[in-house]
Amino acid sequence: MTGDKGVFEMEKIFVKNCNVSGDIAGDGVLRKVLSYADDLMLCEVTLEKGAAIPSHAHKNIQVTYVVSGSISFTLKNECRVLSKGDTVLSPGNTPHSVEALEDSVCVDVFSPMRNDFI
Repeated sequence: MTGDKGVFEMEKIFVKNCNVSGDIAGDGVLRKVLSYADDLMLCEVTLEKGAAIPSHAHKNIQVTYVVSGSISFTLKNECRVLSKGDTVLSPGNTPHSVEALEDSVCVDVFSPMRNDFI
């Protein structure tokens, strides 16, 4: 989204969710990259009940906000159930995983952006 001079492209500043097709990120998991710049990225993740994102780690700091539904989020060895309105902050390089306890929608924010999602 940003170039060498930090200039934003207008078509990436205003993003309509309905125009983003998303990527399958696992069985029952749809990820939409909605907005990003070099140092920040926002994604919408839709999980079907029973869908899981296996334990993984990345250099990026991640904040997850539960928009709807309920998920089980494991960070290191600590597992918590999160529901609508709850958040979790995953420090960089920290193993974490997710399981959807019901159909759920989450918003993930990463800093810096996840180049592997583009």
